Amino acid sequence: PLQRALERAGSGELTPWTELSVQASLAQALGELGRHAEAVGHLQRAIDLAEDIYPGAHSRRVRLYSNIAGLLTRSDRYPEAERFLVRAEAMYRELGDDHSPAFSAMLN
Repeated sequence: PLQRALERAGSGELTPWTELSVQASLAQALGELGRHAEAVGHLQRAIDLAEDIYPGAHSRRVRLYSNIAGLLTRSDRYPEAERFLVRAEAMYRELGDDHSPAFSAMLN
């Protein structure tokens, strides 16, 4: 299933919403397998799609920013991770969600 998803992702066969979900799922699976560099690429594609699909502040984008920051941190790419965390924090605040457990967890 992972190989088939890899083949279909980015092929134009999927709607943007489905591709976003596939890319994010692939990133999660690859990250859990320790394949962080590949995971970052898929998560970046998911972020690109989410920024088109969900303009403005949106919780889906916040989660993606937080997730990619985690992957980048595990890859010792701290400056890049920080940029995504700053974006996630600003969006949490814009959404008025700066007191939630999810917001607190992101800051730790």
